[in-house]
Amino acid sequence: MSDPYGSPSGSNPYGQNPYGQQPPAPQPYGGGGSYGGGGPQGYGGGGGFGGQPPKTDGVSIASFVLSLLCCTGLIGLILGFVGLSRTKNGQRKGRGFAIAGIVLGILSVLLAIGGVVVVATGVLGERINDLKDGQCLTGNGLDKSADEGVSGIHVVDCSDKHDAQVIATKTLSSEEADDFDFGDQTQIVEHCTPMLDSGEAGLLLDPKYYVIALTQERKPSSGDKVVCVITLADGGSLDEKLP
Repeated sequence: MSDPYGSPSGSNPYGQNPYGQQPPAPQPYGGGGSYGGGGPQGYGGGGGFGGQPPKTDGVSIASFVLSLLCCTGLIGLILGFVGLSRTKNGQRKGRGFAIAGIVLGILSVLLAIGGVVVVATGVLGERINDLKDGQCLTGNGLDKSADEGVSGIHVVDCSDKHDAQVIATKTLSSEEADDFDFGDQTQIVEHCTPMLDSGEAGLLLDPKYYVIALTQERKPSSGDKVVCVITLADGGSLDEKLP
């Protein structure tokens, strides 16, 4: 039977598509622009959150810097451990800075502790220029080998065992400093004797005792002290204050 309107059977009764094209076919999820795809808004794609490179950890850098400074080693050490945790499993870059901060921080703390111990125990000893008449001393080289150098001098109570006693001090003039000779025992006695009272001078005549002259530097300068100390000639210890 023919179409009453004159169009073939099965054709569009209104003629051609008024828009000139077929409607697009629906697409399933997973294509361009969908979740999981390579589009700019897809999670996991090149522009998503997962594609950002890890940042360098500022705490780890601070640990390294502070560990290099003289008074902040402990802070650098603590921050190093914090940075080590923050850079675990690649969460942030800078793990090497954290490790370096820990190592340097430990060294800095050990050096600081050593410095405190040195100051507290007086390992470096007294300065010879600061010694005074009548003080009793202990130290390395306070015997007939004194011309080879004396170190680790400590002032002690004269009732305790000690190596020597200061019997005189004298500030050297420029000429005296230039001519001073540690190896010349006669010169040492000449420097010391004029400063002694009669009781102290009598000790120099006793072979039991030996006089030593100490200066701050091996080659003294004008204004340095020469410190005359007396000790036992046999290298033994004194246990009382000499007259």
